[in-house]
Amino acid sequence: MVLSAGCGGFLSDPTPTPEQTESAPETIERTSTADPTPEVADASRQRFQFEDSPFRKERVIVGINDTVNYGNFTSAASDALSYWNKYGSTYGRYDAHFVLQPNATNPDIELRRSKQVNCPKERQIGCSPTPAEETVFNGSSNHTAFVDNTTVIVRIESSSETNWRMDRNNVIHEMGHMLGLNHYNYPIWVMAPPGKGIKHSVKDVSETSYPWRDPELKVYVDTSNVSKSEQSQVVNSTQEVIEYYNSGAEDTRIKELNLELTDSQYKADIIINPGANASDIYPKGRSVDRDANLEYLVKVVINVGAEDTDRSYDLIGRMMAYLTRPGSPPPEFKQVTVGTKQG
Repeated sequence: MVLSAGCGGFLSDPTPTPEQTESAPETIERTSTADPTPEVADASRQRFQFEDSPFRKERVIVGINDTVNYGNFTSAASDALSYWNKYGSTYGRYDAHFVLQPNATNPDIELRRSKQVNCPKERQIGCSPTPAEETVFNGSSNHTAFVDNTTVIVRIESSSETNWRMDRNNVIHEMGHMLGLNHYNYPIWVMAPPGKGIKHSVKDVSETSYPWRDPELKVYVDTSNVSKSEQSQVVNSTQEVIEYYNSGAEDTRIKELNLELTDSQYKADIIINPGANASDIYPKGRSVDRDANLEYLVKVVINVGAEDTDRSYDLIGRMMAYLTRPGSPPPEFKQVTVGTKQG
């Protein structure tokens, strides 16, 4: 067996592939297309393909071992596998159809989700093997850090701070390695290592017309730190803001934008947190080039200070402007100012 560690050091030297050099960047900016899709720039790229699958079959069973027990990880994993079932023939080194069977006995691949992963390198949030062309996952006598008997282990780190989008993207990334891809292969939006990706500069969140890869966003209001009367006020303010932006915010937002309240913090892309120490916004996202700035968002917390509850409509509305078109607040909230942190 010859394979390397995705997101980690080499277990042994893999067979070089023609695309293990820096590739031209994809267009990260999203406007009218749902998340995630292959970019037109990559559609004509010739794919280097293995002669055979390392599983020696096309139908690959994927099981789940989840010790975090937070959120619907099965749904996030299903979305990730659906991505590769749709685009694997465009990007992957071999053809595979992933079949999710969460409780499968001896699956071909196990998604092992835990609060802390045991990976070759420190500070990794996931790791998996990257097969070379001659790799065979036969399980007969091989037992490495990534192969347990007949099952290949893909490690995913998660916690109560992780949402569905972060879990899904992590699984897409690691399963990309399973398909033979390295950090400089397409799709760059998810395969590039954060802050250590392509040399070509990509538009930062502040420079884009829409900073997400999906026009449909879920909003969760955490009312655990405020009184009942304040809860109603913040929820009503949030709903009014959502209606304003869904209507187009006076023709300043993409037509496909659809914000929706959810009762699941795990499913939320945006969390409204009233009763905080101060009013500010804390975005989390991904950098696919080599600067520290985010190129797209995956989760955002909007903090409403305990003393600002009466201004919750203005504050949430202004911060939502940053999340839907960073450099262009709509007329309704143009005069409101808040702080921003980057995560």
